[in-house]
Amino acid sequence: METVSSISEFELIRRLQAVLDNHSNQENPSENIVLGIGDDATVAEINSDLEVATTDTLVEGVHFTSESISMKDLGWKSIAVNFSDIAAMGCSPIYSLVTLGLKPSQTVASLENLYKGMAEISERYGGKVVGGDIVRSDTFFISVTVVGAPCATPVLRRDKARSGDVVAVTGHLGCSAAGLRIITKNLSLPDNVKEHFANSHSRPIPQIDIGASLAVQGIECAMDVSDGLLNDLSKICVASNVSANVFVNDLPVHEHLRTYFPDIWDQLAVGGGEDYELLFTIPEELKDRISQNPNSGFKIIGTITEGNEGVKVIGPDGALKDYSTGGWDHFKEQA
Repeated sequence: METVSSISEFELIRRLQAVLDNHSNQENPSENIVLGIGDDATVAEINSDLEVATTDTLVEGVHFTSESISMKDLGWKSIAVNFSDIAAMGCSPIYSLVTLGLKPSQTVASLENLYKGMAEISERYGGKVVGGDIVRSDTFFISVTVVGAPCATPVLRRDKARSGDVVAVTGHLGCSAAGLRIITKNLSLPDNVKEHFANSHSRPIPQIDIGASLAVQGIECAMDVSDGLLNDLSKICVASNVSANVFVNDLPVHEHLRTYFPDIWDQLAVGGGEDYELLFTIPEELKDRISQNPNSGFKIIGTITEGNEGVKVIGPDGALKDYSTGGWDHFKEQA
């Protein structure tokens, strides 16, 4: 019998969506759903206003261990990963709902620290926690749903890339993956370097302001980098029915990554995941105006091309390089 580990996470999503589509009520369609499964968030029209909603879950032993992250940082991150999805739609968070699966042995003080982290990020970006649920569980998990609203219409989405666009990304790539590597392998590095990588992994910064700015300036295609640059750009290509070329030498990579991971910096940047930066495409007619903005906070890393050839990555030496093992899939063995 076929198991989830024999197919990809994204093939599973496609199959489940097909089940829903086959059982939809054609006489009572969901006319208020503007955008459903397949993007960073769902978009619905409520009383002529657009509303976006996203959800994400962090599971102990899969996404974190209690020894590798403080409860306060875990609280921050559990909200931040959802805010990043909201940012990728060009939206801002309105409120959050939190479900906790708790082991009976967990201390109340640790959960109070968890919520201090949630409160801290909500104070900075909005999206206050207003409710949720608590259940008993053999495995500790945190499931968060965030509802947001667009700063401009239309919202950003994955299926709007077009041949001739340039590909851009905010921030730095690969630092979160380096942070995870330091934690799991207990690597010895200078304290300031370890702190930089650890913060990149444990306290990601959702790019809400940049996402809103992109939407206002006319950008239409974006998503956040959560499963790795290569995996996530591939999703844009599939959704938009295009291909892409990416140049490793143009990737925004922090000097610490090149210095302390000289042999694998490019692998971490291309396929590391959990960067929570914004990946987007810029149409030719907007390229000069947006690129010339001194506060843009992004770097152009490639181009969108015609066809269905996926993403081609040009390595540091100028030759095509295979990074196909990078990125995150819940049901595949991780390197």
